Amino acid sequence: FEFDPTGNRWYERYEELKAHLNNGCAISETCFQWTITQRLNYRKHKIGEKSSMTEERIILLNEIGFEWKPMDKKWEHSFNELKDY
Repeated sequence: FEFDPTGNRWYERYEELKAHLNNGCAISETCFQWTITQRLNYRKHKIGEKSSMTEERIILLNEIGFEWKPMDKKWEHSFNELKDY
């Protein structure tokens, strides 16, 4: 664990994810794990537990279309396909 008082690593991963979403380029394993951490920190933040998630970060992630609950979207897509069948 490296202490990063300025949050630069968060913004580096954010930019990597943003590039992935904009260009369809491959996402690194590190960035994938980072997305899992962001979802966990978001849940903690929403219930008032200590986390590194901030309102600013939530806004930034929302602006790039970050999926907070990707399984919900997948389930909905599959359900709609079933309805169309």
